[in-house]
Amino acid sequence: MRSEQSAREDKAKAGSAPARKDPAPLWPPVQPDGPGQQPQQPLCSTSKAKPGASDPESCLGWPRLTWVPACAPLTLPEPHRLSRAPTSPPAEQPLCPPGPHPVEGLEATNVTAVAISVRWALHRIHHATVSSVRVSIRHPEAQEDQSAEVDKSVDRFTFGALLPGRRYTIWATALSGLRGQGHPTESLASAPLHVWTRPLPPVNLTATRVTATSAHVVWDAPTPGTSLEAYIINVTT
Repeated sequence: MRSEQSAREDKAKAGSAPARKDPAPLWPPVQPDGPGQQPQQPLCSTSKAKPGASDPESCLGWPRLTWVPACAPLTLPEPHRLSRAPTSPPAEQPLCPPGPHPVEGLEATNVTAVAISVRWALHRIHHATVSSVRVSIRHPEAQEDQSAEVDKSVDRFTFGALLPGRRYTIWATALSGLRGQGHPTESLASAPLHVWTRPLPPVNLTATRVTATSAHVVWDAPTPGTSLEAYIINVTT
């Protein structure tokens, strides 16, 4: 009896249980990219769609997404399209011609108390483009340099009105270009030449207390301000 009653109860429970339903189909189906490939998983299913939504393009309140292959070109909407202003090519900068070769062989040829004469040389090939030469002189106590420009055919120059017993620095620069047609191209300055002007001789030389074996001499110093290191006294018989 018990077993038959249990069997009837089990049968009743089985009959009252809801029938098993297949899961809701997924939507939207995604077509395979090519023959022989498996379909991709859809973005959402209708079983999870927003309740009461009548728009089949809506899934959980979000708009439908579309798969884009990696090799497909991406087109942006107009408001988000990137743009770049056209740029003009950089302007070409003019090339500066190389400067001439420096002056060669600068040397002093004559030195007096108030003047210094110098000369130099220009090579026929190295200085073919040289149009003139600028010679400059500087004194440590002067506020500015003194310069003179001579034609390339001239190879010497004399600085006058100098101070005796002073140390001067002289250098030369080669120039290329015609005068009056823009700034000429300059070479590097030559090696500086340091020259001392001759000091003035002492004045009022007098011999006193002269004996058979000695003599005492006196003199006045030259112009004040002259830089002197020593005197040379020559005695002849």
